[in-house]
Amino acid sequence: MSKYDFLIFDMDGTFIDSAPFHIAAYHRFFNMHEINVSMGDTILGLGFTIEDMFRNIGLPEERVDEVYEKLAAFYRSGADDLIEKIPLIDGANEVFTALKQRGYPMGVVTNSLQPVADRILMLHNLKDYFITVEGATQQESDKERRCMDVYRAHCKKGSVLLIGDAGRDMEIAKDAGWDCCLAVTDISWARDPQSVIERYRPTHVIREFPELLSILD
Repeated sequence: MSKYDFLIFDMDGTFIDSAPFHIAAYHRFFNMHEINVSMGDTILGLGFTIEDMFRNIGLPEERVDEVYEKLAAFYRSGADDLIEKIPLIDGANEVFTALKQRGYPMGVVTNSLQPVADRILMLHNLKDYFITVEGATQQESDKERRCMDVYRAHCKKGSVLLIGDAGRDMEIAKDAGWDCCLAVTDISWARDPQSVIERYRPTHVIREFPELLSILD
């Protein structure tokens, strides 16, 4: 019998090593559209919502809708060469295959824009593992609300394990009354994972992605 009724995965820093991709993709996009952003500011924007990044780089409010639409279009077709180079964490395919064989329903909730989340999972042959993929949109960027939407649509009153690499993921799970698993690996985005552990006391901590299988035995 499965330990949980549903598994929700964060994506960036959890099972794909995407920080270099996002830096390169944003920088390419900004250059294409003559938006003056330094590489340093691009790097500092990682881990924030798109709205926060736009705000931090000083994008005028009147340009937000236009740039949002252009960025979504860019991710649908203008970054495939970069996406294909994104490394998966060691053991990702084996873990997802095993979990699917065990009957675990799985979803992805990520702060990456919906078009890039879809494109990453498709180009890396991962999309069929998940029954839903919820990326950020201009209409809904709040990750906690999107996690709850997934819960209501696919689990309702069942037990959930949220697997992520950052404090915000643990906070979302705790607020919802779910179990949580912090991935502390070479690709994690958390700047101080020990402080995340001390603050949120995650149900599980893994140092290698395949450790997830023993947790879910």
